Amino acid sequence: MFVRQFTRQASSSSALTRLLKRSAVKSETVKTTRLRVVVPAGGGGGGGGSTVPVLQQQQQQQQRIQPQPSTTSATSTTPSASTSSLKSEVLRLRDSVSKTGDVVVLLVQVGGFYELFEYAQPVEMNLDAIAQLLDLHISKESASQPRMCGFPLASLDRYVPRLVAEANVRVAIVDQVTKDHWSPTKNFSRAVTRIVTKGAPLLTSVSDESAEIELHHGNCFLLSLAVLPAQSLNSPIRIGLSWTDISTGEFFVFESSEETLESDLTRISPSEIVTCNENSMPPAIFKTIRERAEIAGIQITHRPHANDPMFCIKQCEHVQARLDPMNVLRHSLKATDFATKALSALDSTQNESTPRLLGQNTTVPTLFAAGALFAYLNELFCGLEPHFNYTSSNSVTSGPDICATGIMHIDSATMTSLEIVKSIRDHDKKGSLISEINQTKTSQGERLLVSRLKSPSTNIQEIRRRHNLIESFHSLPASSPLLTETQRHLSQIRDLERGLQRLHLQSAKPKDVILLLQSLEQIQTLREYLLDFAEPNSNNDLIQLVKRLSPPMDVVNEYKGLFTETNTITNTNDDADVVDETSVLPGSVVQGMGASKLLKGKIWVPGTIGAGISEELDLLKNKKVECENKIEELKNKLTQQYGSEVALVEDPRDGPCISVKLKDNVTDLVEADKSIGKIHRQKHATKKKYTHAKWTQLFNMYKAIQDQQIQTELRIFEEACQKIRNKTPEIIRTSEAVAELDVTVSMAFIASKWNYVKPEMVEECGLELKESRHPVVENMQLLRSNSYTSNDAALNQDTRTWIITGPNMGGKSTFLRQIALIAIMAHAGLYVPATLAKIGIMDAVYSRVGASDNLAANQSTFRVEMQETANIVKRATPRSLIIMDEVGRGTSSQDGLALACGVLERVLKVNQSMCLFATHYHELPLLLAHQMGVGPEGSVEGTKYKRTAIRFMGDGNFTYCYSLEDGVSESSYGIEAAKVAGMPSDVIEVATKLQRVLLHMRRKDEKALGELLLAL
Repeated sequence: MFVRQFTRQASSSSALTRLLKRSAVKSETVKTTRLRVVVPAGGGGGGGGSTVPVLQQQQQQQQRIQPQPSTTSATSTTPSASTSSLKSEVLRLRDSVSKTGDVVVLLVQVGGFYELFEYAQPVEMNLDAIAQLLDLHISKESASQPRMCGFPLASLDRYVPRLVAEANVRVAIVDQVTKDHWSPTKNFSRAVTRIVTKGAPLLTSVSDESAEIELHHGNCFLLSLAVLPAQSLNSPIRIGLSWTDISTGEFFVFESSEETLESDLTRISPSEIVTCNENSMPPAIFKTIRERAEIAGIQITHRPHANDPMFCIKQCEHVQARLDPMNVLRHSLKATDFATKALSALDSTQNESTPRLLGQNTTVPTLFAAGALFAYLNELFCGLEPHFNYTSSNSVTSGPDICATGIMHIDSATMTSLEIVKSIRDHDKKGSLISEINQTKTSQGERLLVSRLKSPSTNIQEIRRRHNLIESFHSLPASSPLLTETQRHLSQIRDLERGLQRLHLQSAKPKDVILLLQSLEQIQTLREYLLDFAEPNSNNDLIQLVKRLSPPMDVVNEYKGLFTETNTITNTNDDADVVDETSVLPGSVVQGMGASKLLKGKIWVPGTIGAGISEELDLLKNKKVECENKIEELKNKLTQQYGSEVALVEDPRDGPCISVKLKDNVTDLVEADKSIGKIHRQKHATKKKYTHAKWTQLFNMYKAIQDQQIQTELRIFEEACQKIRNKTPEIIRTSEAVAELDVTVSMAFIASKWNYVKPEMVEECGLELKESRHPVVENMQLLRSNSYTSNDAALNQDTRTWIITGPNMGGKSTFLRQIALIAIMAHAGLYVPATLAKIGIMDAVYSRVGASDNLAANQSTFRVEMQETANIVKRATPRSLIIMDEVGRGTSSQDGLALACGVLERVLKVNQSMCLFATHYHELPLLLAHQMGVGPEGSVEGTKYKRTAIRFMGDGNFTYCYSLEDGVSESSYGIEAAKVAGMPSDVIEVATKLQRVLLHMRRKDEKALGELLLAL
């Protein structure tokens, strides 16, 4: 065998080479400066071979990115890149990128590193701050070198996400784009090839398991917002929303309003919002966006131009009356082919598959928001064309973009207080509803479950369909293996949507394609397995779902043997030590040693494409094996001829040469060979290098064959990728069916494990529950080996409101939350924790539970409470469910009691909503009765009084009784709760004495209040 080694080329300039060498990484010592490739003696040609870096993606980028006025396409050829010319080049690119939005950090490729130059960074994020955040060492400034820090190309996925997430900035990646990788010249261009933001993160390959696990938890949405000003004094402001998860291609549009914008942003949960600047937007709208961004950590990107037609539609108000908005947008986007092409997919005259989406959601504001989103993405991806799934079935039946009458309204306060996706305490999924009921096995399944919980449906037919699907699996006998077998198949299916998007963005590796094809094959197996079950049982809903599992098996069968498993699945050893250029490696084949340290890990292993795929490729592999045999013969011949060990190597300066181990008289024997050429520059005392004519000839032959093999394999790989891309609609439909099946099976498993029940959904307003439980608290109690006390609930036309009193820690708040969660779960199409559930369709769930402030907005706890309460009583309808806990507690008892009574009166008279109202104001029933005109001894129509209690033991201790019973509690037992909490005994003693006095005074006050109310 021979060892081929090369030095990483930073550039043709010695100045840049010095820059590269001086750049240090504090937290990561990089040993690898050369890549060695071992060519085996003999072997199969396909499985072995050398690992060669291939700039396929950069070649494609060079074809896309040409020097032109486009702000993200600015390039500059650097045949002789000095420090000054590099600086001027970087500054030009920085200026062009800064026009596309807010703060941008510039990462510049210099050879094998990404460098952050001090002069190129924004004032808001200087080099010292960046280095501290990323734990990088800053090199000292000199006459020939600016202050800078950097990291290896292969660490891009490690540092950029941290920079974007923690510093809340955008990162522009400037790459060296080789004009011709196979050319011996070293000229290249630099171009901005990607701008990374919170809403458009790096798409890590599926081979990066840690990134895949992180992405598995949900969507990462990029949202654009366009405002259509009011057309008259009485007309409302219209707000267009358009958002996408660039990693999956999911795309949605929706028209919001000033009143619902905050809750819409909550349920969408974007990572980034792109919109016009503050001066071009109504102040109230901007305030809502800013406050939501501060709470949720959303990145806001402002378009730099006040008159940007994509966002400020003042100049386009005539569109509705006289012009087709599509034509206006096409004119505005004429310089961006990608945006125009993407927007055309929304035009029903051009795409027959989109009228359903257009008919429900696409209005003038949403159309402009979509156009703005596409234009922005064109800048971020620098000409690459992502795939967008415009007609997702989830978007029509269960996603967050269906019409307003089709989803249950849940505002941000309710989403937070009910802890649907995050717990209040840790702001993490642990302790939330999703953490307890999520048993999905696929990424797409988890995303769909989260989407359904954040945007429950109000379409009764759709809800019943989901319930029926769960029943198909939940009703199986305990001995049936169908549930576990289906979950086993699902667990072997990877994220099809993200894998497909990598293909569209030309960032896919062979492993991505392999796992995509394997997943499609697994889906076909699952389809056949489920059809055998579904058809005999005549379950029409399940049959329809299973038939949607329709992977394109023609492509799967065609490329089943495309790759050799060894070269595509086995990970390379990136941290292997590298010897100097004249060392000899023992053994036979060492693949990919240090390979991913080069060229951002974009490597191609010759032999990746399997045998029998191409006659041309098989012929090249045979030639390569013949050449390898000749090389081995030459090595053995020279070793025997010289009587010393000989290694065939490639020196980075001297090219192909032989390395001979020095022994007695070996020098004379070697130099007597006429094929030998002397190399005067020697580094080793025990070895000596020479050129050899035969070895040079064989080396050039081998290199030519291998280069041709790589190009042939790349062509075959790209053809396969293109055929898979052509099957995008079928794969997307299949992925959606996988997601729904996963959610269905997951809930069937949960229902069996925790004894959940199928809710009966009815059109009438109301709610009836038997033995209902809180899905999260119940599991926590069981983990502590404690029992959970269930409760009934009944709200209907006759009794729309329950007023609940009882002791602190008596379970009132838990009961309120569990009823709200059950209503949301039922509308999401899930089973619920109860023994019986009959639930009418609700348009909204509102929650005023818990205490919190907003100091950043200068809002006290009471202010926040009043704002949330006001929002509820202004928007709730007879079809809404309201839960309120201790309204008015943040102020004096007199003010709080008065406010609580006023709120209840409005809910009963105006809103007429279903309401659960927990309070510690024991005078409230008396005051409310007077306000409702029934007298102090009467009962208010439509209300019931419920209470929890405590039971005192003989020894003076007590226990909580969490069961609800009729009546009004006489005490809140706050002193008893304080005692349990560990309050010192002297405090308890004083409080008990004072309680007797205050209780006596209260009874007098109640009597006086009754007399006063009678007099009124």
